[in-house]
Amino acid sequence: METKSFDIEKIGHGLSSIVNVFVKFTAPALSRKNKRVIKEVAEKNNCSEDAGNWMSHIFKRQGTIFGKLASANVKFRAAILADEDNKNMNLPVNPMTGAIEVPATQLAKKLEIRDKYIGPEGEFTILKERLRAIFDELKEKSEARLGDLAKDYDWNSFTESRFVDKYKLDMYWIECEYSMRSSRDKALAQEVADIATANQYDSMVRMAKGSIGNLLSSMTEELQKSLDQVREGDRVGQLAFDRFGRAYSALNSKAKTFFNKGDIEELDSLLDQFNGIGKLKRSDIDSKEDRRKAANRIEDVLDAHSNLMDELGI
Repeated sequence: METKSFDIEKIGHGLSSIVNVFVKFTAPALSRKNKRVIKEVAEKNNCSEDAGNWMSHIFKRQGTIFGKLASANVKFRAAILADEDNKNMNLPVNPMTGAIEVPATQLAKKLEIRDKYIGPEGEFTILKERLRAIFDELKEKSEARLGDLAKDYDWNSFTESRFVDKYKLDMYWIECEYSMRSSRDKALAQEVADIATANQYDSMVRMAKGSIGNLLSSMTEELQKSLDQVREGDRVGQLAFDRFGRAYSALNSKAKTFFNKGDIEELDSLLDQFNGIGKLKRSDIDSKEDRRKAANRIEDVLDAHSNLMDELGI
């Protein structure tokens, strides 16, 4: 890979503008193991009791307030994961810590989302208080629904406070000097921390390349979707080309964060290809031959995409 001049100040600023955001969700178990039934089944079928695992669904999830609470958690996490600057793309998640790596510029928006779900008037908060209000009624209905199975459980243990308070959805964040994406990055931490070391330049460049590589990895599936749709889909929609426009915007934004133009020539070439296909319009594809040519162009982008990932060691 040919490189020119890297902007170390740019890279340093980009790596220091990450906030590690953690989303934590806990919930009570809605099902309980039934030891009596397990024993009876084992005796009837002449098998060991560990051959099966009979569970009683104390509370149903689908179509109930329990399902809505779980859904609120999924929606909340998806909203925090979404990259506010690049539509339909997700922010990276640190594989070691599980933290969502949020650019500091997006933190204010993420705090608004937090309030929308877990603030005093948030969706999750309201659902939890609604559950608290109707919990005794739900418990009574569940006990009746289970019939004789209900006799196997201590229903006094299902108290409103002990059960409802196990529903927790939390978000907290830690500002960091830079984001460590892998064991390789962790090993580089000491080098980067010492501004006087001879290895500082190479270390920061490698970390910046790794950041670009993470973005490339997340695009692979999107690229294949576009290729399959253009080549074999019943209809060619504009979305197939819009994906490339979004990929161009995401990569271009990251490149400008870290590098001067020409720092990684293969990246500049890939950006040009993304930009070209992203400008295609559905109206440009009128025949099978047009589709074949468009698919070939997309395959060229996929090849360039793969080559760059290889160069970056991804």
